[in-house]
Parts: sequence; C-alpha cells; structure tokens
Amino acid sequence: MLGRRNPASLNLIVRPMDDSALPQLSAGHMYLAKWLLPILTFVGVAIWTIAHKVPQTATDFISHGVALCVLGLILVYFLQRDIWGMADQVLDGGDFLLVRRGSKQERILLTNIIGVDVTHQLNATRVVLRLRTPCLLGEKLAFFPKVTHRFGGRNDIADDLTARIARIRVGPEK
Repeated sequence: MLGRRNPASLNLIVRPMDDSALPQLSAGHMYLAKWLLPILTFVGVAIWTIAHKVPQTATDFISHGVALCVLGLILVYFLQRDIWGMADQVLDGGDFLLVRRGSKQERILLTNIIGVDVTHQLNATRVVLRLRTPCLLGEKLAFFPKVTHRFGGRNDIADDLTARIARIRVGPEK
C-alpha cells in the first residue's frame, strides 16, 4: 500500500512518514517534566502542610483547603505558561523538524524558522523556535534539548540549529 491520496491534489500521494530513523533533538523526559514532577511536588507540599499542622477544627480544615487550592492554581498557572505548551518530541529531518505536542504533529521547515532563542532556567536549557508563519502548534515552539553542554553553558543542539538556519538564509555557498 503506497498511502492515501491527498484530496487537494490527485497527483500527490501522502505516505505515512517513518520517523524512527530521525535523530531526536529533544530530551526524552518530557512526560516527567510536564506531568509526574508537578503532581509529585503538589502532593508532597500538601502532605507536608497537613502533617506540619494537622487541622483540629472545621476552620483549620477550611483554611488548609483554601491554601492548597490557591497553591494548586498558582502551580497550574506557571505550568500552563512555562511547561505544558512545550513540545513533547522534536526530531531532526535535515531540512525540517518534526515536532510533536500531545496528539498533534507538525513538520516545520528550517526556512520557516526565523530565530532560535536559548534560555537557561535552573539546570535546564530551553530552546524556543520563532516561526515566520504560525503552524498548528503556534508561532513559537519550545522544547528541552538533549543535554549537550559545552564550556560557557552553550548547547550544541541550539548552536547547530542556529548555524543551519543562518546558512539557509545566506543561501548555498559558491
């Protein structure tokens, strides 16, 4: 079976892409960073708060519940802003990147990337790709790259992407 026909063009056949051979640029622990670590942090703080001062009266119980709800809302705000919007997986296809977030997958051409921003938060490097034209996943795509640090806190993956995009902008060497 060759694949299914693209309804936009009867001449073009869309084949499912085998992405198992593509090298992965993103860290492999995104499910931990996005879900497990925040849940464990909240549960740990909740247990510590309750164990530190066991609610004696109904007022204590209500105040503990309200405080934990406020803490949970603050945690959800920061997770929504910083973590949950990040890509789960970024694969390198040479002249394109295959980006997955949840059940959505998008093929991003390097020519569509106008900038690569790198930030260091705590002990994690975050790469943000700014796109010329927004895609299904948004106008900015963020991910944690594999750990490849060099002297001065530079990341090999981010540096390589920046250099490749600069070469594309300049054009082929003569």
